[in-house]
Amino acid sequence: MGGAATTTYKRLASLLAAKSSHDPTVEVAIMNGLTTNLHLGMYAVESQIRHHQYDPAVSLITIGPRLDEHTIRKEDVLAKISEEGHSIALVLFSGVQYITGQFFNIEAIIKAAHSKGCYVGIDLAHAIGNVELHLTDWGVDFACWCNYKYMNGGPGSIGGFYLHKKHAQDFTIPRFLGWWAHRSETRFDMTNCK
Repeated sequence: MGGAATTTYKRLASLLAAKSSHDPTVEVAIMNGLTTNLHLGMYAVESQIRHHQYDPAVSLITIGPRLDEHTIRKEDVLAKISEEGHSIALVLFSGVQYITGQFFNIEAIIKAAHSKGCYVGIDLAHAIGNVELHLTDWGVDFACWCNYKYMNGGPGSIGGFYLHKKHAQDFTIPRFLGWWAHRSETRFDMTNCK
């Protein structure tokens, strides 16, 4: 990676507090758009739930503000994770809620979710470049964002994706296969060709 690209990755990693001082590409990638990256991490939630043959009406748990309130209370999020955590595969939320501007206590939510065995993904579209983040230290499993808002990239700018380094070499996690997801020793065998 050239000097300018390395500098860009290091600056981006510093905004996320990603542990990427020696190799910025370990946890951070500049790629795609927000929705594509959310799909790669899991999102566009309803379509992913349907893809795995579940019903979003039953399988998608949402939390909203209490009656006559405008923001979601941290204790309500933690209570829902405590109550439903045994059946939750992924806790997915925005770092900053775009309508209200509420900045969630990301670290507390991650801790609660991980205690129940849930993965955690964060949509950082309104958080990156706006609030202080510590993704690696907090243990965020994955995050994604667009760069055209608080990163000042402008319309059409490419998005970003973060994957905690603990997942990079964990091959027990089911993955959609692609060219580099196959074993390097058999990559060119083409055994499915006739």
